[in-house]
This record gives sequence, C-alpha cells and structure tokens, in this order.
Amino acid sequence: TEKMLGPLFPQFNFDFLILLNGGMVKVGSRYIFSAPIPLSVLYDVLERASAAGAETKQYSDAGICYAVELTGAKDGFALPERAQCCVFDNGTVHITASGVTKAKALRIVCNHYGAALDDVVAFGDGYNDIDMLEASGKAVAMGGSPEAVCRAADMTTLSVAENGIHIFKSAQKFMGCFIENHGSAFVAKFHKMFHSGGAFYAEKTFKSPAGNGKPGNRKSG
Repeated sequence: TEKMLGPLFPQFNFDFLILLNGGMVKVGSRYIFSAPIPLSVLYDVLERASAAGAETKQYSDAGICYAVELTGAKDGFALPERAQCCVFDNGTVHITASGVTKAKALRIVCNHYGAALDDVVAFGDGYNDIDMLEASGKAVAMGGSPEAVCRAADMTTLSVAENGIHIFKSAQKFMGCFIENHGSAFVAKFHKMFHSGGAFYAEKTFKSPAGNGKPGNRKSG
C-alpha cells in the first residue's frame, strides 16, 4: 500500500506507483487505474476463508478493499472463480479483482508514458511477480526467489537483504555491455561501494536460474 511505502518517499522520487498487487496505479498525485474487489466477491472470499479456518488481511485504500491475503487455511480453501488468485508455496493466497495483475498494471504505466514493455527492467521475488517478469523486456529475480520465479526471469541477482537491486544496477552501469552479451552468467567485482554510510566490498557471481551460466529459460511474454 502507499502507506507502507511512505518511509521510502523521502529517499526516492518515484514517477509512478503500482500498488495493491496491481489493483491501483498512481502517476504523480493522480490515480490512473483503480480496480477494487467487488463487494460481492469480497464477501464470498471472506466466507470461504472463514469456512476453511483461515486468517485474512485486507489491503485497502480510503476504506475500499483492493487485495486480500489469506493464510493458515486448515481445511482447504476453494478459490473463488470471480477473483484473481495467486497461491504461494506456504499456502498463502493473494486475491485481487478478476484480471488484476502486476503485468496489467505495468502495461497501463507503459501506455501512459508511451513506453515499450521491451524497455522495462522488472525485479520480482514472489509468485505474484511472475506475470510481470514474463511481460517485461528484462526480468531479474531476487536471490532466494522460488524456482518458478527464477524460471520466469532472464537472470538473478542477490537477495533483498543483500542489496540485490543496487548491486544489479551498479553492475549494469559499469559492465552493461558485458552483461548484455553474456546473458545471465557474469561476475561483477565491486570495491569501496557505499551503503548506509559505510564502505563494503562485494564479489558476487550472478547466475542463470538454472545455475548453468546460460541465459534464463523464461518464455517470452
């Protein structure tokens, strides 16, 4: 949600925000896309969750629900047909309005700016990122992502905790040509890089999802 991202705003000047699993797109101070879960569908989801003994968390904006996270279903959760559902390995289910995905939101952003999806670099670490990764021109899976997420990407970087996006962007800046020519297999050495005011040294190998030094095997989106 935008509230959860609030602490990041002073550090980054975001041109746009894709929020609530793709249920809302904001450009500047203006919302250009909004697709909340219909009340009838929301009530259906909550009833099914209650019957399955599951816990639910609603993600809302201005009192309107855009996404539901369901965890701990004890007796199995019957996925509603009138909603977009994404099931994680641990049984967590993310639910949005029918047809709402991060890939769709990304297309809306590209249409707004007149940009091509082929020019987009997308990072993801969860099952709800797979469609976005497959749609983007260059897809990067975060370290520690599930195998299915890595298969959807062209290459992998380090984990979020290891500053994976920063490391990738730095490697691309200084070794862009090498990265483009060698796909997912490259070695990037960085010295005296600074993070949170302290210097650190990093020598990391970025591998393909299969770990075989070849470009990722994702299908073109």
